[in-house]
Amino acid sequence: MKKIKVVFALLLGLSLLFSCKKDDDESDAFSDFQASFSATIDGSAYSVKGDDKKWFSGSMSQGFFGTSYSAGLSREAFSFSLDIYLEKEYLYPADTVDNNPTRAEMEEFFKVGTYQFKNDSVVDGFNFYYTDDAGTTWSTSGGDQSTSNIKIVSSTSSVSEEGDIDIIVESQFNCTLYKLGDNTASKVVKDGVLKGKYSELHF
Repeated sequence: MKKIKVVFALLLGLSLLFSCKKDDDESDAFSDFQASFSATIDGSAYSVKGDDKKWFSGSMSQGFFGTSYSAGLSREAFSFSLDIYLEKEYLYPADTVDNNPTRAEMEEFFKVGTYQFKNDSVVDGFNFYYTDDAGTTWSTSGGDQSTSNIKIVSSTSSVSEEGDIDIIVESQFNCTLYKLGDNTASKVVKDGVLKGKYSELHF
């Protein structure tokens, strides 16, 4: 009986060790995460990845009755804006305007599936923004996206001890970008892949 108890204790200890190791690995994967973007833009290959030198991973959330969540990359550290990012707007139910989304709600919001780019008739859609090396910003919000498509191919969430929710999302898309303030100028994006971390901070 004593031997059985010792073996059980050892197995329990190993189980706890592996469980903690898994949690630590998950935490490291989120804290060490670097966003990335690749695509063919007007026929030319383009690829960037966060390296904390030239490109920095980032996320934003803003809004009142609805909150737009953005994830992507910035050319500057600690920037209040992103240069390349996908944005999706979460609309709070009327009776929960002041509440933060739960983990389950965030997972549902960014679940794997096919979506559309946002326009006057598509509320639950994405916007994609791209600021080129010359400083010109282009966006899907400036014109027709009837031939565009976007899908989330993977989505993994984590919650910190403080209750903050992070979701690493990989999206694939094809779209047309329009120059902000001049929708007669456009760029075609093919085989776009953006991997970013969206965050919901609980205060």
